[in-house]
Parts: sequence; C-alpha cells; structure tokens
Amino acid sequence: MFKSALTGIKVIEFATMVSGPYCGKLLADMGADVIKIEPPEGDPARYAGPFPKSGIDPECSSLFLYTNTSKRGITLDINKKADLDIFKDLLTWADVLIDNHSPQVLKDLGLGWEHLNVLNHGLIYTSITPYGRTGPRANVKGDELTIIHGGGLSNLLPARSVDIDRAPVRLGGYPVGYHGGIIAALATIALLLDREKPGKGHLIDISLQEVILNMICPMVTGNRYHKTTWSRVPDRPPAMGRMETSDGYIILGAAEDHHFRAFRELMGKPKWAEDDEWDDMHYRIHHLMDIAPMMEDWMRKQKKDDIHQKAAKKAIPIGPVNTARDVMNYEQYAARGYFVDVDHPKAGKFKYAGWPYKMTESPPRVTRPAPLLGQHNQEVLEDPSIFGKNAQIKSNENNDSEKSTELKNRSLPLHGIRVLDFSWVWAGPYAGMLMANLGAEVIKIEGSKRSDLMRRTFPWPLPEPTPLRCPPNQGMAFNSVNRDKKSLTLDLRLPEGIQVVKKLAAISDVVLDNMRPDAMIKLGLGYKDLRKINPEIIVISSSGRGHEGPESQYLGFATIHHAIGGGTYITGHTDGHPSHGSPGDVDLMNAATAAYATVAALHHRKKTGEGQFIDYSQCEGVSSIIGEVLLGYEMTSEIPERMGNAHPKYAPHNVYKCWGVDRWLALEIRSDEEFTTLARVIHKPELAEDPRFTDMASRKQNEAELDQIIEKWTRQRDRDWMVDEFCKAGLAAAPSRDGRDLYADRHLQARGAFVKINHPELGELEMVGPPWKISDLELPTDHAPLLGEHNQYVLGELLGLSDKEIDDLRQKEVIM
Repeated sequence: MFKSALTGIKVIEFATMVSGPYCGKLLADMGADVIKIEPPEGDPARYAGPFPKSGIDPECSSLFLYTNTSKRGITLDINKKADLDIFKDLLTWADVLIDNHSPQVLKDLGLGWEHLNVLNHGLIYTSITPYGRTGPRANVKGDELTIIHGGGLSNLLPARSVDIDRAPVRLGGYPVGYHGGIIAALATIALLLDREKPGKGHLIDISLQEVILNMICPMVTGNRYHKTTWSRVPDRPPAMGRMETSDGYIILGAAEDHHFRAFRELMGKPKWAEDDEWDDMHYRIHHLMDIAPMMEDWMRKQKKDDIHQKAAKKAIPIGPVNTARDVMNYEQYAARGYFVDVDHPKAGKFKYAGWPYKMTESPPRVTRPAPLLGQHNQEVLEDPSIFGKNAQIKSNENNDSEKSTELKNRSLPLHGIRVLDFSWVWAGPYAGMLMANLGAEVIKIEGSKRSDLMRRTFPWPLPEPTPLRCPPNQGMAFNSVNRDKKSLTLDLRLPEGIQVVKKLAAISDVVLDNMRPDAMIKLGLGYKDLRKINPEIIVISSSGRGHEGPESQYLGFATIHHAIGGGTYITGHTDGHPSHGSPGDVDLMNAATAAYATVAALHHRKKTGEGQFIDYSQCEGVSSIIGEVLLGYEMTSEIPERMGNAHPKYAPHNVYKCWGVDRWLALEIRSDEEFTTLARVIHKPELAEDPRFTDMASRKQNEAELDQIIEKWTRQRDRDWMVDEFCKAGLAAAPSRDGRDLYADRHLQARGAFVKINHPELGELEMVGPPWKISDLELPTDHAPLLGEHNQYVLGELLGLSDKEIDDLRQKEVIM
C-alpha cells in the first residue's frame, strides 16, 4: 500500500497563479486532500502558458498543469449566496485554507480571520499577499517583477555586470510565487502537527516581499554590519563564476585552495599561475583579477560539457549552464528518476518536473493530473464527509475567555523535536534555522578546528587593502542563518566524537547534513547506522546532485546548482549573458524545501512510528521551481530564452532609471485601465489615446518606444516619491531595493521584518526575521550560537555525562 505523509489533511485552496497553488501542490503531492476553488472563468494561470503548438487552451497551460497536480477542482462564484454557502461548508470541513487574494476579498464576504476562526476554530488560515496583511503597504498591488525588486534580490543581478548603466534584472520564471509557496507549505504543515489539540487555529501571514528578503538575508546583514558594498557590479573583476566556453557557458567555483590547485593542473599549470602563492585563498582573493583575462581566454577554447566532466571528475566545483532541453536530457536526472509521467485528459502525456526529495517511506507522487475547469463539482458537492449529516462541525461560537487565554499560551509547533545539524554554509543551516524558528531544539555540531566556513568569512572587498580574517563568532552570514540554535563542538575524526553523536542520535528526531553523499556514511553516521540506534530517526541529506546517479559525487555551490537546474539560462537581459542568482538564494530556497520535506516526514512518523531517509538534490530543487518552463519545452520543443524584466504579454513591464546614481523603479501594468491611470500620473494622459498604446497588444508591439517615454519621465524624478505616487493610484510599483534601502523600508520596519538580537560579542543586531507571522505565537529571537557555547548543556544535561567525563573529552581535544 502506498504511504503518503499528509493523508487525512483537508485543504481548501482559494488561490490563483503560483504562490498559493504551488503551496497546494506540495501538500497534495504528499497526500493531502486539496480542493481547488476557481471562479467560473478559471484561474488566470490557465491563460498564462506556455501552451502546446496547437495554441491557447485554458486546459493546456503548462503553468496551470504543473502547479495543480493531485488536486480536485471545483468552480464557485462566491459573490452569489448559494456558492458562498457552499464555500463556508467547505471551510468548516477543512483543516487548512490557502488564500493568496487581498485580505479584503474575504473580509467583504464576512469571512475575515475573526469570522473564519468562529466558523472553524481549528482552521489554519495561510494568507499569502505581496506585502503582508499589516503595515503601510498592506493593500498595495505587487507581482513577480515588483516584489523581487522590492525584496532586494534582483538588485544583485545580473551577476558580474560591468557597469550600472543597465537596469538590475529579475530572475527568470516565477521565483516569487514558488518561494512563497514553499515557505507557506512549511509553516502550514508545521502547525498541523498538533492540530488534534483543541483551540489550535492560526492565521499565517506571509508577505512575499519578506520571503524574498529572507532569500538574501546573509547579504543584507553583511552589507550593514561588515560595511561592504552591495552591487551587481563587483568592486573587483572576478575570475570565476560565469565563464563562456566555445559552445555555451559554465559556472566555475574553484574557491578553496585544493580546488584551485586542481584547476591549475587541469589548465596545464600555465606560466601566469605557476607560483605556489596561488595556493593561498587570501592571496587569490586579492589577485585573481590579475589572471582573469587569461583564465577566460583559456575557457573560451573549451566545450561546455567536456570541461564540465573533466573538471568535475577532478573534484573541482563546476557546472554547465543548462537550457531547458539540456535539463530534460540530463543523464543524472534520468538515473535518479526525477521526471514523472503525467497523462492529462486534454493536454496529453508529458514528463513533469518531480521533487528534489526522495523519501524512503512516504515518497510524494502525482495522484491525478491538474483538474479540468469544474471537473469535480459534482463529486465534491455529493461528498457526504463535507455536506452530509456526518460532516464534522467545528463551530466556535461559544468561545469564552478561558479559551482565549489558552490561545495566547501555545507552544511553538515543533516544540519537543530535536535536530542534529551537521550542515554548513547556507543550504543546510537555513533549514535548521527555520525548524528552530518553529520551536525545534536544533544542535549544530561542528569541529573547533574546522568550523562552519561562514563563521570565519568576511565578505571582501572591505575598506582594508587586503582580505581580513574573521573571528569565529562574527561572520554575519553565519549569524544570519543559525539563529535560535545550540552549538556543540566535536572532533568527528576521533572515535569518542562519533560515540557522542550516536548517544545524541538515540534521543533525537532528525539528523541534517549537506555534505558529500558519502561523508556521513564514512563516519559511521549514515542512515543505516543511525536507524540501528534509533529506528524512528529521520535523516535528511542535502547534496548538490543527490545520493544516486553518475554525478552524485560532483561538487557544487548554489550558483552551480542554479545553472545545472536550468534557472541561470533564463535569467538576464535578452542581449546579455545568462546570470546565476545571488550568492545564496538557491541555497536558501533549497533549505526551505528540505525543511518542508523533513516536517512532512515527521507527520508520517507521527502516524506510523517510522523514521526514514530523505535524499535531497539541490540541482533538482532548482528544476522544481521552473516546472512550467520545462513542461513548456516538452510541449513545444522550443527553448525558452531570457526576457530581462519584460513579460510575454504585459506592457509596460520593466525597470526604469530614476534620479540619482544606480536608482531604479520597477513597474508592472496589467490592464488598459491601469495604463490609463499611469498616463495620468505621469502627466501624459494623451498616451492612453495614442493608437500605439491603446490596448495591451499594441503596447507590447511598441514596448521599446513606450519604455523610452516612461524612462524620460522617471529619470528626472525621485524614485521613492514616484513609487508612492504610483501605489497611491492603485498601480504595482516598487524600488529596486539595495541593502541600505531594505533596512530603511518603513513598511518592513512596521511589520517587524527585522528582529533585534543581542549577540555576546557584537552587541545588538537587527537581523532578518522569519518569513512568516503566526497569530498567537511568539517566535524565538536567540542569537546564533558561539562556537561550543552549549557543550556543557548538551553533554551534561542531555547526555548526563559527569564533569570528569566532559573534562576528559576536552583533554583529548574531542571538544573545545
């Protein structure tokens, strides 16, 4: 019998396009019963495409097909009383409501949160909005372009720009929606872990701007507290990252000494890099720009796939910039069975992007293709569990003050869960931090002699002429993704260190690592070893390309994973190079997805008592959030290209230069009415009557000319004043925010997006807080742990070792 982690969870999805539907897809593919409610005309994603060569068909949009698998679908016009009554019955039945409309939509129907909580006192209401439900911009419009620029991520792109004359550019695809859906799914199922307890309804308030802010939190805090520059234009020309080959591009990440040494050998140890001083990272950081032209000239003589294989087999971090066709034909994915066949009654049978997590006991699966419009109307309306006499009643009309007091004293949803965190840099640690934010006790295990690289890393260039060495507790990237954890130092090269881990594993719930696939196995700490100690243990191992397949041992970092997974090729200006993301947004997205898979495994264990192993591929994580791009290629055989800040249908839809140095404004117009408003705001009402711009198709055809007209106006005016004017007029506009802007953002400050942390060495810090607000729950605000800060607690209180035993471990240098 097939086991699903979330079987029995009932979800109503009242959401469109990407963020809410992707949240619903994640839950549905894990076994939840998700009923998608569409208006009679359907979710707008049905009209977004890409479509098969046969043309536009609302049943065949790849975006809709991909983000709505495993759901039942019904149509309701909730502005009509009869349909609104059905909607209320569905909400009474459900455990979860996913909603990505403006809060005013349900409020106007008498279904604000306070009313929903009366209707169903156990309901988890997951609300996803552009800027959250509170604060000065709570009711401002926003979509992919404005939010990714307003959240700061796009201000860092294109990576490796050479000047600031061109606008910063958004990531290709729908990253805002997918990232928001992942975060929403994680918070939702965490709260559902204790849904059987009385009085456990919650409102989850997710601001997509804060989700994007979280995806760059190490750069935001580093920019402020290390006093570094923030720019897509590096202060010094980098000699690595994106490099052009004779037939495409690769991403090279030979940063560590042994990696660069191997790369020099691969190049034939050329005269211009033959001295041994090149083996020192600090020397290279200061001097790589001296040899960058020679390295790039050498790379242009190589073939993309050939140099990738040669370098990767020498343990050099590298990856090709894959097109959609490359991704669909990638041998590593084929070996891992990543793609899944889905047969849709109208669109036909195609391969869909799968999931980056392979779970041994409760794997996800597509139980049905995306629904046809109204396909399950009759089935749902005749479902006796929803509308019959046995339907569960969850009304809370007699709520009293005693229960209200109980609501304010809830523990965090993962309270009582213990996680052993063996991860480092960003991709693993952020997963651990998200679980810690939700109440888990997360113990970070690292060596005192080889601690987390981010503990000891200053970004550079700094004002100093040469790179500085960072004290072990002061790296801001480390402090950004390790809050609320405890620290235990152990030398895992010593048998005593391994024994301590095994004792801890016996009393823990989760073990997390992001090492090479065989690293924990070689230590005797693989899943097979740990489950002998604790049969209920959940082990999640997050690696670049997964534990299986011919490239499982190849090394990589976030930028490489972005390239391999297909995200880099579709990001950048139409006439420019492809651009990988920021230094870490892919890491943090993968970490959030890994945390989601882990909490889903906790659901499965709660029902069955079974632990399991989760094999997580970070490259597959990237491919999973461009699923509509890959499916579109499957349907059309056409390789999607870069679009810059443009949209395939809407115009104007771009980023415009403003008064000042490197100041830009993102603007997206979605209707003729909005364009008329824009023309009025910029004092050019005649544009709305100009035959070149009277409708969307005409504006798209004359987009370049229209952009010039708009930018002539914006470049003479203050960016923030213009954004306020546009937003007050009901348009979607945002500054392309940099690190300084984000801390100064009055809306983010009003929402408490930055939390104050008291750090023992650095004093009071303002750090990026969790990407959610949850009603009636006070989230933790502990600083990232000092190295070995909790040795005594873990060894003494948790394991019961005596002071002498602990001192013996210290004398043997097992601990600090």
